[in-house]
Amino acid sequence: DAGARELVLAWSLSSEQPGNARAWLWTQYGRRLARPPYAEIAVALAEGDLDAIAHLLDKNPAALPRYDRLEAAREAGMFHLGQTLGWDSQHTYPADDAVHAHLEADLRRTATGVIAQTNFGRFGPLQYRDDGVALSYWLNPALRLEPGLRLSHQHTANNADLVNVPGRDQTLQLNAEVHTRHTMTTVGLAKREALTDFSAVRLAHMRRFESRLATTVEYGRNQYAPETAALRVGGLKDELRVNATYDISKREYLSISMASQRYMTQARTHAGDGTRIEAEIGYRIRTDYPNFTARLSGVHHALSSTASTDGLAARINPNGGVPAGSFFVPNSFSYFAAGIGFGEYLRRNYSRGIRPFADASLGYNTVTGSGYGAMLGLGGSLFGSDHLSVAYTRTHGGSGVNLTTEELGLRYQCYF
Repeated sequence: DAGARELVLAWSLSSEQPGNARAWLWTQYGRRLARPPYAEIAVALAEGDLDAIAHLLDKNPAALPRYDRLEAAREAGMFHLGQTLGWDSQHTYPADDAVHAHLEADLRRTATGVIAQTNFGRFGPLQYRDDGVALSYWLNPALRLEPGLRLSHQHTANNADLVNVPGRDQTLQLNAEVHTRHTMTTVGLAKREALTDFSAVRLAHMRRFESRLATTVEYGRNQYAPETAALRVGGLKDELRVNATYDISKREYLSISMASQRYMTQARTHAGDGTRIEAEIGYRIRTDYPNFTARLSGVHHALSSTASTDGLAARINPNGGVPAGSFFVPNSFSYFAAGIGFGEYLRRNYSRGIRPFADASLGYNTVTGSGYGAMLGLGGSLFGSDHLSVAYTRTHGGSGVNLTTEELGLRYQCYF
């Protein structure tokens, strides 16, 4: 009877079996018969079917449950529709905290904001303080501009490894993002003043597919290279990277990326090459906060270096002579790790309350042996229309350089 059919449908949805729910809908209602809108949108959301979500929103959003239509607008990238639906729902249900939280989040996605951050860190012989400020400004629903300035104050703590480190490393940059329903294209331009002055460019294109798949292709020229202390101070890289992330289900995901790198001094003298392959598979133990996630990851980084570089690189070489490319580029390595964490999105994303987040991992490096990573922080709103996060990170053995790194970071964003 009708009650039994509804019971089977509700059970399939509540037990996260969207495939069974879809098959049941087709079996019981047929292609030409009416199907409950609440079930159609629930199945589409569970399966990440962006085309079906957009079709249901275009057809009759009022027929959908209020929470589902707000979530559907967000998933489909229709932020301004989500803002309109949230505003209307808030007037209809003024005491509904969930609707209010949805509306807050959707309005904040296209809100102008100022971002300020400071990081105090140690990377082998290099000690630094990075200060940055940026403006996130939406010109229209599809275009976001972010001009920014990063200023690094740095020095060496060990003259046997690195000398004549520029006390000031400054980067002025402008990023532009173009958004559509399924894509985001980013163009970044930068002017950096370090050992010498040079310009940089970055292009990236991300596309989401309805099958839970998201891909990103990215190319950067004269990019910041954090692999070693010498590269951070006096080097750069050109990099082509391809990444694919697939949500196997609501809880499981798989991510694979490949990158090709060309390392150079800041005078663009060739120092070495790299090919990097990374893979990560994870399981979301809990999807809502504290959204625990366990993961296994692996990295293989094949690297080679040149026999010589240039006179500009000699300025930071403790021996005073022109260094080989190995001064900048580390040895090839592989690294395997297992980790667990929760709440890391609070590092950059709004939360009404101040909440903790953390991450811990153990690994093994084929060059340097055992390694680890640890991160602990707090994030949340102080005054309502802002977000503050504080995080401490310590790692060892994650690269081909046997260094311990530490960083204390503060990030503050004010929306207006």
